[in-house]
Amino acid sequence: MILNISGRTDIPAWYTPWLLNRFREKFVYVRNPYNEHQISCYRLLPELIDCIMFCSKNPAPLLPHINELSDFNLYFHVTITPYETDVEPKVPEYQFVAQALKKLSHIIGKKNVVWRYDPIFIFKHYDVDYHIKHFENIAALLNGSVDVCVISFLDIYEKVSRNFPLAQPPDKKEIITLASHFEKTAQRYNIKLQSCAESVNLSAFGISRTPCLTTQTLSQLTGKNVELPNSAGTLRKNCGCLPWRDIGTYDTCPHGCRYCYANNRFAAAVQNYQLHDPDSAILCSTITDEDKITQSQQQSFLSSQFSLF
Repeated sequence: MILNISGRTDIPAWYTPWLLNRFREKFVYVRNPYNEHQISCYRLLPELIDCIMFCSKNPAPLLPHINELSDFNLYFHVTITPYETDVEPKVPEYQFVAQALKKLSHIIGKKNVVWRYDPIFIFKHYDVDYHIKHFENIAALLNGSVDVCVISFLDIYEKVSRNFPLAQPPDKKEIITLASHFEKTAQRYNIKLQSCAESVNLSAFGISRTPCLTTQTLSQLTGKNVELPNSAGTLRKNCGCLPWRDIGTYDTCPHGCRYCYANNRFAAAVQNYQLHDPDSAILCSTITDEDKITQSQQQSFLSSQFSLF
């Protein structure tokens, strides 16, 4: 089983004390976002979790405690973008996040960290030239600390359309210009550039359309071969990632990013954060008599044979 922390909220940035308590107690409850009274229990044991995939805009709060998770295979996707407070009100400046990623890379190794530059959109002064300039700046800051950068373009979900109506993904001409410049920059800093869940094919620019977490990636992280069950499928359209279980909760991330697909309203996310209990078994929620808690089946994707990677 792969544990995702988290595509629904930024747990390392805002909920590190809660997360550490869950691992100390060796279990976590997760409410089903589509069935509010259905709760899954996951056991947080190294023999049951093949890999923990962290997704964060600010892993700094977790860094002093990373050794508490040393028994697990860790894989971090850290988003570093140059947007300002009009778009990302509570995200630290990209220079700060870059330094945190460099420290993380030093602790757990380059193969275990990925830089994400996404979502890419056009809005006000965030034009093509802005992206080209700041992609270079961030790549320079990360020089020697990452091997892979994942890019993707803004998806106009309903929440995004409501909360950020004027932002638009780059058009075809802008995408070509960005892809060309990004790839040249990435080559200078020995970074492999990949696109994520994109319908557009950028292979002509040397940018592979590679899922964020593949069988090969998991094999490299764990040193073992990967054997997926027949029931394993992709997570969303154009996504070829291995299936994972997410322990986050929607409407709980106080970063306030206007393009966020996980928050309906920023005010609700802030309120939920302020009310959360770090000692609770479930994030930003309270167990009621109506809830049904079920022990989740946690199946390993790893075989007993070691990989050649």
